[in-house]
Amino acid sequence: MGLWLLAAAYLALRGSLDLAVEHILFMFGYFPRVQVNPDLLLFPGKSGPPLFYWQRTVREFLRLPVLYTLAFTGLGIAFVRREKYRFPLSVCLLASLAIVFPQNVFTLYHWLLALPAVVLASEVVLQRGGKPLVGLIGLAVAINIGVRFYFDQWQIAGPLLTAQVTRQELFESLAVWDELQIVEYVADHTTPEELIWVWGNHSAIYYLSERSSPTRFIFNSPLMARIGPNPYQPNWLAEIEAHLYARPPTYLIVTWYDRTWFYYMNPNQQFDDISAFRDFLSRYYRREVFLEHFEINQLIPWWSRAAAPKLLEAVTLIDLLEALPDAVQQSAPNDPIKVVEFEMPGEKAYPALLLHAEGRATYDLELPSDVPLCFRAALALDPQSWGWGGDGATFRLELNEEPVFEQYVANGEADRRWHPVLVDLSKFAGRHVRLSLWTGPGQQIDFTCGRAGWGLPRILRAPGGTCEEVAVVRES
Repeated sequence: MGLWLLAAAYLALRGSLDLAVEHILFMFGYFPRVQVNPDLLLFPGKSGPPLFYWQRTVREFLRLPVLYTLAFTGLGIAFVRREKYRFPLSVCLLASLAIVFPQNVFTLYHWLLALPAVVLASEVVLQRGGKPLVGLIGLAVAINIGVRFYFDQWQIAGPLLTAQVTRQELFESLAVWDELQIVEYVADHTTPEELIWVWGNHSAIYYLSERSSPTRFIFNSPLMARIGPNPYQPNWLAEIEAHLYARPPTYLIVTWYDRTWFYYMNPNQQFDDISAFRDFLSRYYRREVFLEHFEINQLIPWWSRAAAPKLLEAVTLIDLLEALPDAVQQSAPNDPIKVVEFEMPGEKAYPALLLHAEGRATYDLELPSDVPLCFRAALALDPQSWGWGGDGATFRLELNEEPVFEQYVANGEADRRWHPVLVDLSKFAGRHVRLSLWTGPGQQIDFTCGRAGWGLPRILRAPGGTCEEVAVVRES
């Protein structure tokens, strides 16, 4: 009882006691009702029930026979000595075994559920036995663990450690090579602070990539298992949706082919059947790449030109293209300031403020008091002028004649694209300012390719706590 109270106190201090209770109630009350997909139960070369289900169940029991023997021996001792805890402990142990049979199979989920009762019942034997018995038990447990290590670990990893197979050959034989490719991709394209979310049964990706999830649900088996009406799954799906909006992951990875005993369809089909998830993905993400059977979707920054127009409009406070007629315009000779469209290869055209080198547009603005207050734009040279030569252009944002941002964009192959810009203007919120967009020549003071554009220049209200915070714009 002391151990149970200690564990409960620890969980309470960690703020997880309610989750632990929820898990126990679900595992004992609803998990036995899960419909196991019979097509996924068979061993290679085996045929179906009734003998087969007992084969799988017995195999799981025989993985650690010493612990089970100790547990049932401990229960026997408790009943002989009429210990107070004999009934709750036996009910816990027997219940963890009894829930196996509605599903006709003993899985690792059942084993984990039985583990606390097995350990506590085994402790009865250790407390009542003398040193010789404890030593003998310890030896038996060590042998049992050693045998399991040989079959579960050495037979798998041994060929790699002894250079009989390559790393790729080993992981392909375990059907996890594709997971490692995803791990490498995520590690190369994110920082440790960024979040990812994997829809499927591949929770190892989080651990191996050292990236966190925005939600506690790191695999989808409990979410998609066929149970029938229950109070848990609808609440869990709503909880995930809330967490995705509150902490959107940089990458949302959807598995296209996956199989566990609880799956009746592939994860991507499951995902599409959940309208809230499907809408979240289509609204805020774009597919970046498809690796093996994983679809990798990247979050579109809330302020990006690629964001849905209605989402960008929802946070726009001042559109500087629309306000251009009221601005003081100082254009370069023979090249007036105007709104044009720049079309980059592979992208649709976006409106931009064309400011040839030495051009300036100055706005008298009463900035809103909304914070965080952010300036966004995308910088580029006019694609029509790429072949003219020259060394690019310099872009500068000034407030009250003080530079707050400056960037040089060259005219090389790598620079012929949009260069996104986000500047925090929160310290100017609620103030009257003179905001200037200025374009100058490149580093060599060469005006040849000076047709520079400020794409979609706007002042926005950030949906998060800062301009840089990863966030999404909720539709009203």
